[in-house]
Amino acid sequence: MKGIIEGITMYLKALPVLAKPKYFKYVIYSGLLSVVFYCLAFVLFWYGSDAATDLLTHRISTDWLRGTLDIVSNIIVFVGLGALLLLLYKHIVLIICGPIIGKLSEAIEKQETSSNDPDSIGHLGTAYSTYRGIRIVLRNIVREIGITSLLLILTFTPLAFLSVPLIFIVQAYYAGFGNLDIYLGRHLRINETISYVRSHRLFTTVNGSVFLLILLIPIVGAFLAPAWSATAATLRLMNDEVRNVSSN
Repeated sequence: MKGIIEGITMYLKALPVLAKPKYFKYVIYSGLLSVVFYCLAFVLFWYGSDAATDLLTHRISTDWLRGTLDIVSNIIVFVGLGALLLLLYKHIVLIICGPIIGKLSEAIEKQETSSNDPDSIGHLGTAYSTYRGIRIVLRNIVREIGITSLLLILTFTPLAFLSVPLIFIVQAYYAGFGNLDIYLGRHLRINETISYVRSHRLFTTVNGSVFLLILLIPIVGAFLAPAWSATAATLRLMNDEVRNVSSN
């Protein structure tokens, strides 16, 4: 319950922080990039779902069988393609917008803690940070695709009604993972980050859930989601013992 409350309240606390003019440029730049990929993902989903459904049913000549399979394939394609595009959208946005929202997170940490000590902000080196970020994104993509694929099998069973909520939870967890890593990347190495996120699964999932729900707001949600979610995660992690994890 604590993780749920923290996950939601941090989004509320992030709003007045993002309202400060000194952070506007980060919100605008990351928001514009996010909207571009959001629109591309929507177009692919809109046209791709129809094309995939036609591909699955166009060879069937029996009307009643074609109609039944058309309904079933629509459901499968809608869930599967939607989950895949959302999965890719999250990670692409994190890669493209990462440097921008990373700078936002760092600026918030420095300004909101009134820290003048560069070491207190945490730096693991540009080369290592780049390698680290790519490795974590690839790790998460592989795991998320694997788990999501297994959950899609539920659509062929009596437990089909569980597939959508479970896929949402998986998507939320890895979305939250990426948001937390914007901050954790400056303080923890890969194994330390994975351990930290696992020990804070509930907060991570709630952070990612709100991120996904924000995306349901057309255009505006895509514009705000990256900076808002990263700021919410940063404010929470600033109050935690993150810097002490690597020394334990």
